[in-house]
Amino acid sequence: CVPVDDGNACTSDVCDNGAPAHPPTPAGSACTSGGTLCDGAGKCVECLVAATCPGTDDECQTRTCTSGACGFSFTANNTQVAAQTANDCLQKVCDGAGKVKEIPDDGDLPLDDGNACTSEACSAGSKVHPAVMNGTACNDGNACTQSDSCQAGVCQGQSPVVCAAMDQCHLAGSCDQAT
Repeated sequence: CVPVDDGNACTSDVCDNGAPAHPPTPAGSACTSGGTLCDGAGKCVECLVAATCPGTDDECQTRTCTSGACGFSFTANNTQVAAQTANDCLQKVCDGAGKVKEIPDDGDLPLDDGNACTSEACSAGSKVHPAVMNGTACNDGNACTQSDSCQAGVCQGQSPVVCAAMDQCHLAGSCDQAT
């Protein structure tokens, strides 16, 4: 018997009981036609297990090896991922094709802007600070006003303090918060 080359790198060219034979080479043997690994059944494939496929696994995609071919399994569209940015009015989710996208999250309120006359809200994924109701009490930081209230999102002092005359030689005057 003289072994006959069948041109398949995933089979051995041998003689068996005096006749040419082509048994498969072990799984994982190197090949170059259709992939890089022999599957143990005489076929050259891309993979034997998903871990040998190119790419990385993450929350939105997982590598697969199906019938010797590499691929990906994708997480369902709009599935929330773990890494989020607080107070940005957005939510990071999978896009159903292996990537992360951002969608509006009007429940992820922005940080306080420090203005007592506005509130914090989200509108279609954007940060907004709408004015509170006119007349809401506030403090304008001016000791020369007796009552302060919000008007169109701004704290405005009302009822200015009038200073009494210190003696008969002085006139009553306007409050100067510096003195």
